[in-house]
Amino acid sequence: METRVSLIADACVLIDLLEARVGVIEAIAAAIGPMHVVVEVLEEVEVLTRERAGELGLVVVEATTEVRLAAAAERGRLSLPDRVCLLVAAQEQWTCVSNDGPLRRA
Repeated sequence: METRVSLIADACVLIDLLEARVGVIEAIAAAIGPMHVVVEVLEEVEVLTRERAGELGLVVVEATTEVRLAAAAERGRLSLPDRVCLLVAAQEQWTCVSNDGPLRRA
C-alpha cells in the first residue's frame, strides 16, 4: 500500500512553485500527497487568490483560534504566518515545506 504524506507550504515555496511552471503543484499532490496552505500564508502570496489556490489543488485551511493565539504570543525570527504554518503542521502532523532558513530550523 502506498504511503502518502500531507504537506503544508509557506509563502516562499508557493511563490517558487508558481514561478516554476503551471502544473507543478498538481504533480506534487498526485505524487506525494495533498499540499495545504493556511490563510495567513495565502495572504502573503499576492498573485494567489483562494479561488486560484483551489483550482491548483491546494487545500486552504483555517487555523483554530487557539493556534492563532499561540502564534501571536510567540516571539522570535519567524513571522506570524510562519508561526501559524508551523503550529498547524505540528498539530496535524503534516510535513512543513519551506525555503525559509529560520522556519526550517524551527
